[in-house]
Amino acid sequence: MALYSDPSPIAPRVRPLVPQLILEGAARGESAGRFAAAGLFLDISGFTHLTEGLMAHGPRGAEVLAEVVEAVFAPLVDMVFAHGGFVAGFHGDAFTALFSAPPGGEAASAWSALAAAWRMRDRLAELAVQNTPFGAFRLAAKIGLAAGEAEWDILAADGGRRALYCFRGTAVIDCAHAENQAEQNDIVLTHTLLQLVADRVTVEARQGYACLTGIVAPLPPSHRPDAPSPSPAALASFLPAAVLFALMHAGPGKGFRIWTLFALAGGLALGALVALRGPLGGAIVAHLMVNGVNLVRLARRAPRRG
Repeated sequence: MALYSDPSPIAPRVRPLVPQLILEGAARGESAGRFAAAGLFLDISGFTHLTEGLMAHGPRGAEVLAEVVEAVFAPLVDMVFAHGGFVAGFHGDAFTALFSAPPGGEAASAWSALAAAWRMRDRLAELAVQNTPFGAFRLAAKIGLAAGEAEWDILAADGGRRALYCFRGTAVIDCAHAENQAEQNDIVLTHTLLQLVADRVTVEARQGYACLTGIVAPLPPSHRPDAPSPSPAALASFLPAAVLFALMHAGPGKGFRIWTLFALAGGLALGALVALRGPLGGAIVAHLMVNGVNLVRLARRAPRRG
């Protein structure tokens, strides 16, 4: 049973705001690329209930939520990097990670992704019950794994001073589809990934996928590689993506301008915070708060039926 105020010790590190692969591609003047990879999609069930429960308690509830998010997400993200992967994107209470494979190294990247998933599930089991001043909340992992191709794109403007990036491809899409077949604490594999690790795992069939039931080979060791510190100029080119995020939250009419401004301020401020300091809790909570606050506003403005 874990306390929200007792996150596990985390070694000092730099969590890149923008994946190093993207920064290196931009430095070479490239705008797109592809690579073989294993994809991991992790969703934490129970976060919606936790968010609703804590946000009902105003600013103090938001503070507690930020502490819970950091205590839960930080060690999970650390495990991605510790197994040679990187986070390709956050999706509220979920994220996608990629583990690139050199030519002929597809099996090794798949095994690294599976090891990360196994240890992430074990770590989240230790954090499953979050006791807060406003009650106890239970969390659980749902993880999907896939092997395939990952593609990246950089969309640049203003001579490269502004840019945003995205990842796509079978490794990205298929791991999300696999997670859709997972129940609480499940790790679900596509058959493409299973073929790469079949002699080291036991599974049971799950509607066209394979649910991991055991591991029969030693897991690879985890490590903490020294991440190069990206230059502020390189990071700055991607910060205007926060502006696009704000524009995507533009509502109908003048009454919704605060929605757009809130999204812009949160994107810029917390993007800079993550770039400078690394903690993820504030950025994730901001996303949850933007959605929660604005859904309440929309509900109040919606015409009543009957």
